[in-house]
Amino acid sequence: LILVALQGRAAMASTTPAALRTLIESVPDHSNPAVQGYKNQDRVKRDCEEVIANVRSLYPKVGNLVLNNGDQHTLLCLQGTIPMYVNNNKYNCPMVIWLHVDYPNTPPTCFVVPTLDMQIKTRHMHVDAAGFVYHHYLTQWNLESTLKILCDTLCAVFSKDPPVFARTRTSTSSSSSSGQASNKPSPHPASSRGSSAGGGSASQPPPSAAAQHAAQHAANVHQQQAAAAAQQARPPQHRPPPPPVQTAEEKERLERERKVREREAELREAQRAIEIQAAREREREQQLLRERQRAIEREKEEEENTRMELQAMCSSKLEVMLDEFIRRSDDEFEAYQGKQRKLEETSERIRQRREDLEREKAKLLVIDEHLDAAEEQMRSWKAARESRGERPVEELVSYSDALSRQLFKCTSQDKAIEDVLFLLDKALGNETLDCKRYLQLVAKYSKQQFFVKELANKIVKKRRQLGVY
Repeated sequence: LILVALQGRAAMASTTPAALRTLIESVPDHSNPAVQGYKNQDRVKRDCEEVIANVRSLYPKVGNLVLNNGDQHTLLCLQGTIPMYVNNNKYNCPMVIWLHVDYPNTPPTCFVVPTLDMQIKTRHMHVDAAGFVYHHYLTQWNLESTLKILCDTLCAVFSKDPPVFARTRTSTSSSSSSGQASNKPSPHPASSRGSSAGGGSASQPPPSAAAQHAAQHAANVHQQQAAAAAQQARPPQHRPPPPPVQTAEEKERLERERKVREREAELREAQRAIEIQAAREREREQQLLRERQRAIEREKEEEENTRMELQAMCSSKLEVMLDEFIRRSDDEFEAYQGKQRKLEETSERIRQRREDLEREKAKLLVIDEHLDAAEEQMRSWKAARESRGERPVEELVSYSDALSRQLFKCTSQDKAIEDVLFLLDKALGNETLDCKRYLQLVAKYSKQQFFVKELANKIVKKRRQLGVY
């Protein structure tokens, strides 16, 4: 359990955001007083403002919370009263809610602090004798829990079962009970006289049953002897004269009168019994009516408490669901905005790429036209040479032997492959050829070039062996 010592600073009647912020920042850290205590000051400020706006009778202050081990922590607390409704009447329950420095990771500590004319209800389900409040909302506290929902829950619970009640006046009850005790006769006057006369006999052990019986027998014998002595000392008295003799008619009349009186007495007894029975029936009916009325009132109270609890639970759940929906909506909106920005960037890149391709296409068309013109010139030049009877260019070069022919062929293939590799590099730089296809073609032609160069080196070695240079 936690013992509370309210040694707080001056409370603020009109709480402003700046004043609340000042109180929060004035709380130091337990391990290092030079550092501010509350880690999440914005959350503490927001929850305090929310619960103060909902329950106007609560106000913030800074005080000291003393634990059982003697540690004293300076913390922010909300002090005041929370409403509770009993039989449609509003009552105020004094409360103190302490916020720890790692709030909201740690649940708040709540106490019921009764005034001088109040008393805590014994064996209460949610409040112990020291005023410490137990509830499953505190034991199941999480980051989504708030002080407003806590106060609404405690209002509903305390409305169903109030933890405090008005203190009774013990002086009046003690005086009335002492007066009644003085009017009652003592059941053992002899023992009372003995105890008062002895002065200290109250501390002695009580006598046994046999001793009490012997004392009572001796008192009876003493009383009988005193009565006999008084009878002997009494002077003799004259006997009254005998009653006159009654006749038969008088006896009959007296007998009839006696029977009439007995009959009347029987009738009176019967009438009294009927009246008593009727009164008992009426009392039983009234008792049943009162019990039914109390049962109806209890049912109405339980229904009202259940309605208030359900309303508080529904309100808290709806608020949590609404906050979650707003958070998900914000996240989805931000995700959609990010996708929209990516689509716009991709569209811009595609547009630029399209413009580049169109420019490249225009260049290629110009090159194609130049190539067609050059091809047409070559064909006309070749036709002119053939018409003049000149030999083709391929036949202008003559070879002295087969090795020279083979060496010329290898050299031509090597230079042609170099031209192809140059054009592939140019195509990759202009992004007209993807990297995967570029690597495939480079590997293919490089392999061919290696074999061609190797064959040329072997031919040169062979010519050197034969002495031909």
